[in-house]
Amino acid sequence: MIYLLCRNTVEDFARWKAIFASHDAAHLNAGLRLINTWRGIEHPNTVFFIFEVESIHKARKFIRSPDSAEAAEGSGVIESDYQFVEDIGGY
Repeated sequence: MIYLLCRNTVEDFARWKAIFASHDAAHLNAGLRLINTWRGIEHPNTVFFIFEVESIHKARKFIRSPDSAEAAEGSGVIESDYQFVEDIGGY
């Protein structure tokens, strides 16, 4: 299984969370199923989230789209990092 592991540093967590949640249909249309989200304890404006990826091609297209850039700007994303990862099992 392929996942998309994401980190965003945001200006305001509450604003980011509301806008992120409003894009759930867009995520699903891009073949991304949200698995979980986390918020930094020492840096509460740093958020982490992970999607299960249906298609890397569709996911890359979504990440690079002008709509995604506009959503990131509108939600106050200052910095972001996206990594495709695969499950390699436990110990």
